[in-house]
Amino acid sequence: MNRLTTRFALFWFQPSAPTSLAVNRILFYGIVLYYYGFVFSRADFAAWAAFPDAFWDPIWYFRWLHLPALSAGALGVLALVWKMSLAFSALGLFTRASSAVSLVLGAYLLGLMQCFGKTHHFDYPVLIVLGILALSRCGDALSLDRAFRARAGSAAGAAAAEVSPSGEYTWPIRLVWVLTALVFFGAGVSKLRRSGLPWILSENMRYVLLSHHYSHEPPTTWGLYVAQTAWAPRLMGLLTILLEVGAPLALLGRTLRWIFIPGLLMMQIGIHLLTGAFEPFWYLYVFWVPWDRLASFFKARMPAGVTARAAAA
Repeated sequence: MNRLTTRFALFWFQPSAPTSLAVNRILFYGIVLYYYGFVFSRADFAAWAAFPDAFWDPIWYFRWLHLPALSAGALGVLALVWKMSLAFSALGLFTRASSAVSLVLGAYLLGLMQCFGKTHHFDYPVLIVLGILALSRCGDALSLDRAFRARAGSAAGAAAAEVSPSGEYTWPIRLVWVLTALVFFGAGVSKLRRSGLPWILSENMRYVLLSHHYSHEPPTTWGLYVAQTAWAPRLMGLLTILLEVGAPLALLGRTLRWIFIPGLLMMQIGIHLLTGAFEPFWYLYVFWVPWDRLASFFKARMPAGVTARAAAA
């Protein structure tokens, strides 16, 4: 029992360098800003004010807090401030404040899009990760905050020059791991509960490939060719269920992580190429990359002069 407790504690709070969490901060906020700033047409938040009141069906926290749908002008201002806070968070500028603003405004803007009868599955994990990072010390490294403190020459700046490994840099990453596992596990269990084995063995996946080709504008026509075979759509369905239901196993060890996480990523990329739907959760996958190990790997292979100049900078 003590051994199990120790492993559980180490999973969450094993001391680690701040590098991985800092890189995850940069990539996560950058990806979210890219998608909601340039890619998603539904992220034109001001347009949601034009929906008739008859479609208004607020989600739970909009009902509890009695949050209304604001005017187009107000939504435009909120969206601009939110995107600025995402950029500040990625840069590590006023990280505590900017990450809190990202969470609060994200909760409203992302929640608003769910209040008209359609749930967008891509948005909810974004909001949860915004909350995780807002509560974390993700700005302790690779941030403008740290650079400004160091240049100030104060005692706090000198202390900031060398950040000691801590469990504070581990638990946020692990929590995103658990979130990733639960997102996919829930999707797999839902398929089995609602459809059972026919989700795999029937013509279901073939019809999905055909219908999405004409409704979602996929980037390739491969889905039509796959749908013409009898076995390939069923194999896709089987692999999807195995990867989704088995996703929590990735939490148990490095070998299983190398099987399930790349497998889930390849599955999502493949589905997107074939159907044009289900944008890969890039912002979740970046948390599974051991950025601190990669940094150590490349640092060890750099010429001594380059490493010294980088340290001085």
